[in-house]
Amino acid sequence: MWRRQALGGAAHPHTEWDAYDLVGPDNLKVEVKSAAYLQSWQQRQPSAIRFDIALKRGWDASTNIYSSEASRTAEVYVFCVFAEQRREFADPLQLEQWFFLVCPTQWLGERFSVQKSVALSTLEHLTKRCISFWRAKRVQNMGAGRRME
Repeated sequence: MWRRQALGGAAHPHTEWDAYDLVGPDNLKVEVKSAAYLQSWQQRQPSAIRFDIALKRGWDASTNIYSSEASRTAEVYVFCVFAEQRREFADPLQLEQWFFLVCPTQWLGERFSVQKSVALSTLEHLTKRCISFWRAKRVQNMGAGRRME
């Protein structure tokens, strides 16, 4: 539900195994990746956060056909991080414990080409752009052709 809220309530429902997670305003295709420092099992230290950005052969739910070539089919990636590291305070339903990095897919391709994953620290260093849940409503303005500074 928060995914729809972040897109101004205009996102179409998610279809399992589709080539991207959401279709937002103006048919903007959005891929959502999430990670957390804390896991449900006992940990000695917080998890190092990495995101899968590998090229994939996307499946189109409307045609039931896989693409012939691997690519990043979404136009925008939203990297969601549950940032709380103290188990006693962690509550994934508290949106202020999350932050989001929004990256046009073109930007990922230019910087990471065929790389399969990327560390959160690398994304933070390169983008220098973290947005809170409430500012994530502006995702629709981050189309593929828009430059990320």
